Amino acid sequence: MLRSRLRNIANELLEARPCVGMELTLFKLRLLAHVLTFKGSHTFSDIEATMQATLWHFAGVSTPTAQAVFSGTRIEGAMQFINRIADAQRWKKSKRNQIQHIFTQLGHLNKLRNEILHYGAWMLAPGAWIVSNKEFAHMIERIRSIQISPETLREATADVENIQARLKALVTGRR
Repeated sequence: MLRSRLRNIANELLEARPCVGMELTLFKLRLLAHVLTFKGSHTFSDIEATMQATLWHFAGVSTPTAQAVFSGTRIEGAMQFINRIADAQRWKKSKRNQIQHIFTQLGHLNKLRNEILHYGAWMLAPGAWIVSNKEFAHMIERIRSIQISPETLREATADVENIQARLKALVTGRR
């Protein structure tokens, strides 16, 4: 019930007709990111948990040991550890390419998520928002901006779901 109510509020925020130039507050952005971008059974926290499980698997350690050693490891850190494991175990090129493709996509999604949550967004037009670090960049050359829409968020959700399935397949050895 609450998730449905939150989804309705988030949809109103993205697709309603508030005035152009309206700032989307950090709270509203977090709500949008949670409800729309990484919603359903495949939330962004689920992909973080899957990355943890993938790391534990490739590290070859038991759950209690993995929990003690890798507790708090974020997506970027897990990717770095897995790459180091791949080096140490001399993975075949095909397996490396497969994991690198997943990590490249996941890196882009992680960056999008972080920029939405940390920088906020401003409405350009109904259904079109700009996410930018403009207020935080110390040099003009460091300013980054990206335009997002409900479609961007739907595509990000689909990508997260795809990555989730591909990581699980890598761990289980299934295609």
